Amino acid sequence: DGHELMKAIRELKEPLNRLPVIVISGGTEPSEIKTFLQKGFSGLVSKPFVEKELIEQIAKVIKA
Repeated sequence: DGHELMKAIRELKEPLNRLPVIVISGGTEPSEIKTFLQKGFSGLVSKPFVEKELIEQIAKVIKA
């Protein structure tokens, strides 16, 4: 489960707890997106996705 994995990552010691994680999900409702971001995911790409969208999210995470 991605939510449990994210929780485990955020509970790690520094600097590992800051590992950027982009979720790829079928959930595109605003409430679902908000939940992912509140749980600590760095970004979200909706399924089905095109390569450009994933690359854009990776670029955002790298710049942050």
